[in-house]
Amino acid sequence: MQKKQSCGDHCFSLHYDSLSNIDAYLQQFYHSRMGKARRLHFNNYIRLFTTSRYIHAIKNSIVISVWTTFFAGVVGIALAWITARTNTPLREKLEPINMIPYFLSPLVGAISWSYILSPKIGFLNVYLRESFNLSGPLFNIYSKAGIIWVEGIFWAPYVYLFMSGLFQKMDPALEEGAKVCGRVCFRQ
Repeated sequence: MQKKQSCGDHCFSLHYDSLSNIDAYLQQFYHSRMGKARRLHFNNYIRLFTTSRYIHAIKNSIVISVWTTFFAGVVGIALAWITARTNTPLREKLEPINMIPYFLSPLVGAISWSYILSPKIGFLNVYLRESFNLSGPLFNIYSKAGIIWVEGIFWAPYVYLFMSGLFQKMDPALEEGAKVCGRVCFRQ
């Protein structure tokens, strides 16, 4: 007959697992040579963050993430404002279309965009190159701008979700009061 495990056994197991994970994490900071005592150091991290290749990769990551956030914010806020605060025709049909990237896997989206805008075989680039006798591709999805485009399109539904609720809850009396006082949305 199998012995039923007690709560103490589970707690010991969880405690032991977490301690072994912490120990494995701390091992990267220790340095030892044959016959010498182990000492705490950060040489691996210092070497990592002072290598120019990694610094360049970190800078690229920061640039891409900042521009992706900006692009997704602009697209998401604009779409939320259009669907929640304007009388745009077919806006009830636009709302589910805005959410399509939210339901798709990012892998599917990345592969789809590479089929569309790949420099050599993307069907939009091939069509434009053959139609207008271009010497090279017009779009490159593998550039920084292409990465920002794809990530921005796939993060925009999150911004849209947050902002559409905010715009729907906004009191229309604020806009009407501003119009009565002479404020227009866009001055010419």
